[in-house]
Amino acid sequence: MNRNAVEIDDVASRRLQNIRVLVLDDEEPVRRLIELLLTRHGCIVETADDGREGLRILLQKDFDVAVVDLRMRDMGGSSFLEQARSVWPWLGVVVLTGFADDKAVAHARRYGVTRILAKPMNAEELLRSVLEEAIEKKELVEMSASHNLDRIQAQLSLLRTFSESALTAENLDEALRSLSAGLGSLLPCAAAGILNLEGDEPVLHLHAITPVAHDFLLSTEKEILRRYEALSGHIAPRANLRVIFDPSNLDPQGPQRVGSSFSVPIIARGEIRGMLTLAAVAEDAYSSRDASFLYHAANQLSTVLSALARMRELSVRDALTGLYNRRGLEEEYQRTWLMSRRYNWPVGVAVLDVDDFKTLNDTHGHMLGDQILREFASLVERVARESDIIGRYGGDEMVVILAQAGTADCIAFGERLLNAMRQHVFGTSKGFAIQLTASIGVASSVNCPPDTTSDTLLAQADQALYMAKKSGRNRVSVYQPLPAPAGESSEIPTPPIANGTRKRGNILVVDDEPTVGAFLSRALRAQAYEVQVETTAPAAIAAIQDQPGRFDIIITDLNLPGKSGLDLLDELRSMDENMIKIVITGNATIDNAVLSLRRGAYDFIEKPVVPDQLTAIVERALEYRRLKDENIRYQNHLEEMVREKSAALREALTQIKSSYDFTLEAMASLLDARERSTARHCSRVRDLSVIMARELGLSINEIDEIARGALLHDIGKMSIPDSILLKPGPLTPEEREEMKRHPEAGYQLLSPSPHLKKVAEIIRSHHERYDGTGYPRGLKGTDIPLGARIFAIIDSYDAMRSDRIYRKAVSKEEAMREIERHAGTQFDPALVEAFKRLHLAIEAAGNWDTLESA
Repeated sequence: MNRNAVEIDDVASRRLQNIRVLVLDDEEPVRRLIELLLTRHGCIVETADDGREGLRILLQKDFDVAVVDLRMRDMGGSSFLEQARSVWPWLGVVVLTGFADDKAVAHARRYGVTRILAKPMNAEELLRSVLEEAIEKKELVEMSASHNLDRIQAQLSLLRTFSESALTAENLDEALRSLSAGLGSLLPCAAAGILNLEGDEPVLHLHAITPVAHDFLLSTEKEILRRYEALSGHIAPRANLRVIFDPSNLDPQGPQRVGSSFSVPIIARGEIRGMLTLAAVAEDAYSSRDASFLYHAANQLSTVLSALARMRELSVRDALTGLYNRRGLEEEYQRTWLMSRRYNWPVGVAVLDVDDFKTLNDTHGHMLGDQILREFASLVERVARESDIIGRYGGDEMVVILAQAGTADCIAFGERLLNAMRQHVFGTSKGFAIQLTASIGVASSVNCPPDTTSDTLLAQADQALYMAKKSGRNRVSVYQPLPAPAGESSEIPTPPIANGTRKRGNILVVDDEPTVGAFLSRALRAQAYEVQVETTAPAAIAAIQDQPGRFDIIITDLNLPGKSGLDLLDELRSMDENMIKIVITGNATIDNAVLSLRRGAYDFIEKPVVPDQLTAIVERALEYRRLKDENIRYQNHLEEMVREKSAALREALTQIKSSYDFTLEAMASLLDARERSTARHCSRVRDLSVIMARELGLSINEIDEIARGALLHDIGKMSIPDSILLKPGPLTPEEREEMKRHPEAGYQLLSPSPHLKKVAEIIRSHHERYDGTGYPRGLKGTDIPLGARIFAIIDSYDAMRSDRIYRKAVSKEEAMREIERHAGTQFDPALVEAFKRLHLAIEAAGNWDTLESA
């Protein structure tokens, strides 16, 4: 008997007081019974229904003993022991299982477990085992502490020194290098690694303490990520993980294989936010004393890493919006730019701000202005991609760095933001209801020369923002549009050369006063414009109709004989929407100005006209016309690109779907060929199930899932021996049980595919019965998936109407009577009624009579 063996008397019961016990069992009644028993004797108990949940609790709290069932869902007891013992080697363990076979016992003993109890539970035996494990744990910890207290204190003192050095490092990479190198010098190891998930991006820092081969560090990296996934239950961030290592100790002749390693989690806010791992060349290099120190070290490191992450966040984040500040944005932009140059990725930059923000800020105060900036930042974050980098550049101006983004991606981002702005009401938390707009300038490196710098691209986007503001705000402006389609010039067409002077644009002047028309014509011709003068609105309309697209600008008086200038503006909307309209009048009232602008006028000039003012307005109008033409041409080209890409994508998807369906058909044909006497059974029941699903009004996706489930319903029979599957006579009870495994086998085969999850459920459930007496799970009524309930009727009907090895087909009347007889027991009665309505269509599609005569 063990020297710590005890009887559960009053003294032992008192010794159970305050022992911390973690109970893991997936059967709730068992968990509650153990919890009640231990709590009644004074233990502090927490429970978990699987190993993953147990690890999560262990990461947050300390326990003396764990009572573990070996077989649980998700993560079983064996996997739990492997992970728990590797981090908490001093944890006492009592195994309580209903499957105490030699293999399970050997597995548990491999992790140092000596107390393995069989279910059903013996209360006194369990209490005694928990107490003995707790006593042994206490003695182990006290012995380790007494023998190694000085050593651990010295190690922790050095660790504090390394931590202080890390906190004063210039950047996070330098801090992690200092920490990993310091830890490697405290314990026997060839390499040390720290995985840090506390910052903006995951970082793994590997440090070779002694000369090792590159493969040694790669193995250490894999072990760190494997241990992280096992302990946290999350997928390691391999795709965006930044791995840093010091190459100074890399030696091609050095050790390549990791002999042993030890990992402990770094926990912050109750979650695993990193891993600390030491790797050695020797096997069994780490003792329980080393584990104890690393456990303390990990606790200290969690504080250091959290502090480093917080310090970095404060230095690179804008306090008002939570976005990157200018320093943080520039750092991230440079990192993205360098990556794009290395891997030949395009980069997009968007510069954006709130229209008329200064006026709003001056009118309503900075409190509301700050709130609007916070809401604007939130909208930008909502419409941006997860990979985009967003920063506040200054004032209300923000910059978005779009990695792997061409011009179309930049425009799509801008349109998403404009749409979000239209739907958002600002300032409601401050008692306001303000509708705002934004201007956005974008540029992409797609067509930039190779020597383009990141500063140049940012300046281009800033210039595009200026163009958006100048063009009327509330829009996306592209700095450099894509080239025009073949055969078209990317430049705005210019008028022909007359008398050696290039005409700057064509202008139509409409004024009923000949002196005014002549004055405007002279002033504009002097600036190399081509001018045509008309005195009435109908004459102007005729000139435009005779020469479509000739005139860039029309300058019209408001007071014209017959049709007024406002009437002319109305008609021009439907004739040439690209023509820029300018109004001149001697009656320059606010009402006339507003009416003109509402009818599409670009600007409004009061008579008498000053030549310099006229020239300046016309030049701005022509620039506006140029930008409109440029945007229209770009939009048309973009739409054509989208049409081409969409057509190519549709074709690719069609080919993929055809290939996918062909593969499924081939799998079903293999099964039909194996069973021989069920020729075309799989494809026939699929077609019939689709007919019934359509009758029920199911969606296209649901019909596709049912079709695939019906086609592959017997895929699990691949695991059934031919001696059973092709047996000509009745099956024995043992053979029938073997045959019943095929729905579950089919489910296990297909369920790992995300695209076949629902299909796998239909396959798993196609032998369930409506009254709950089916298999494998005994589902009842509408708990059975609809696709499986439909298929059950179709499959049974097809089986009755087809010849099999052991019997002949029955008539359609007899098969129908059999379906009706089992409504409410084997089949869903509502679906049986639908089947009856479709009986003639099912018979025609099934074609059994033709098969029989053949």
